[in-house]
Amino acid sequence: MGLITAFGNDLSYEDIFSGQLAAIADEGDLLVAISGSGNSSNILRAVEYANANNIDTLGVVGYDGGKLIHQAKHSVLVPTFDMQLCEDVHLMFGHMVMKALSIL
Repeated sequence: MGLITAFGNDLSYEDIFSGQLAAIADEGDLLVAISGSGNSSNILRAVEYANANNIDTLGVVGYDGGKLIHQAKHSVLVPTFDMQLCEDVHLMFGHMVMKALSIL
């Protein structure tokens, strides 16, 4: 939380994720960007940064995918305009990734 508020207060909330990526991400890493609408500017800027720096991108989106579904190199779409359903599927996606990583 401290990093998010520091970036937001000192720079801009649109750069809260791209700024962190610039500090820790390496070429060949994977950025998983989760957005209900696919139009959150801070998420889009992070994906833009990742794409420009050879970081693979996966957008997990709801609604119609917004801008993110076209910007991310790969995407998973939850095709509903019900935000609660989008968030539920996004949560399940996160749990599946955690389980898959825990058996490695």
